[in-house]
Amino acid sequence: MINKKERTIELYKLVGAEMRLFRTLGGNLAIHMSQVLLSTDTDKFMRVLQKIDEVRSRAEDNMFHDHPEVSNDYLNVFYGDLKHEPRTPVDAEVKAPGKKPRVLQVKRHEKLRELGFRVFVLDALEDIPGLLQTIAEGGDAQ
Repeated sequence: MINKKERTIELYKLVGAEMRLFRTLGGNLAIHMSQVLLSTDTDKFMRVLQKIDEVRSRAEDNMFHDHPEVSNDYLNVFYGDLKHEPRTPVDAEVKAPGKKPRVLQVKRHEKLRELGFRVFVLDALEDIPGLLQTIAEGGDAQ
């Protein structure tokens, strides 16, 4: 890792854009590969995408740690789509089974909620159908 002075907000924006591209392509690939591979292989790839999301979250944490002066406008640096559009009004944090969000992530969740986002923390794949139903019905995170 380069020193803090060299980790400019512009560098974080560049890395964020590249991570959004990589994650978007990975999501599209997951959809397509599920049509030609066994579910066990698709599950392996989905775990890789979860690791990428964990790294992306750490990069966002580092950005806010390095630049505490930046506003909530920078919440979308590592998330959103390739057109720089903001996140959807729902943000789901996927954690390893039994893992809880880190302190900085909890603070980020609070900021997102203040901005009107619904934030959900998911730590079990079998909870996805219930989460999707809650979101579709307009429910809030618990």
